[in-house]
Amino acid sequence: MDAIRGTSAPQFQAVYHPQSGIATLDAAVYSAPVGPIELVELLRNGLSMAIVPAQPLAQIVAAPGVGSDVIIRLLDPIRRLERDPAPDLRPRAATLRASSLIAIPEGLATDWYLPNGQPRVLHLHIGATLRETMHDEAGRGLERQLKPRIGWDVSSANAMFERMERLGAATGPLDRLELQGLGLAATAAILRASGVLATRNPSQAMTPARLRRVRAYVEENLGSEVCLDEMAGCVGLSTSHFARAFRAETGISPYAFVVQARVKRAKDQLLNSRRSLAEIAIDCGFATQSHMTETFRRVTGLPPARWLRVQGRDAEGEA
Repeated sequence: MDAIRGTSAPQFQAVYHPQSGIATLDAAVYSAPVGPIELVELLRNGLSMAIVPAQPLAQIVAAPGVGSDVIIRLLDPIRRLERDPAPDLRPRAATLRASSLIAIPEGLATDWYLPNGQPRVLHLHIGATLRETMHDEAGRGLERQLKPRIGWDVSSANAMFERMERLGAATGPLDRLELQGLGLAATAAILRASGVLATRNPSQAMTPARLRRVRAYVEENLGSEVCLDEMAGCVGLSTSHFARAFRAETGISPYAFVVQARVKRAKDQLLNSRRSLAEIAIDCGFATQSHMTETFRRVTGLPPARWLRVQGRDAEGEA
């Protein structure tokens, strides 16, 4: 690889994250040491997210083509690109604003020449299996292959990406479930905007019997982590099909449904037990007591102790 104009050939450093399953990050080569990368496997069938911190000294980044589509959201602007990252990836301008997207289809290798260093970015890796499943379930598709794009704006995905960035590598059970839903929704928005998917049709797949099984599964697992792919698996649907069908039937996302179920159980225990708030939080699947308090306030408008007093009870569950 040629050096950036005016500099000597750099000593490249490979960055390996064998636990991540994210091939581009595992194999990417940087021209300077890089900081830690937050890695999150969202869904086992091939959806992963990573937040890469700014690398001001990494002026050259070589990323081989991998077995997944890669969507890069710029969290900081690229001040100047020295040249096109790939023959099929040509920006309209050398400067790219924050929040714009870069779409790198499966198998496309890229070389990035960044005089001001690599900015902070969010990666969304879409596995081929997930992409094909969503394409087939849409009923009538357009293209199966994502097209290379740079400096792309997909307004329907902006709020999802912003929330994913704020959550970062959060590991709480509700945060993880929210990340899964956001990642899946952002993927669908990206694939529809690119022409890989046709506009979806309302799904009738969430029958009353399936909805009962989902509710039973959630109730049985509230004390532990409830994952989107496991909710889908209990009714024999793919994650993408399940998420669409569940919202079409109930009017809310699976994440919102689980939040409501956890808060409902917390209310029941506040009223009918003498357990501490910390004990109730753990039993209801919240990461901490403060997490339960924050979620409870968001849903009911009051923190647990104040809500209990409104019901005529004190914080120990007494009248």
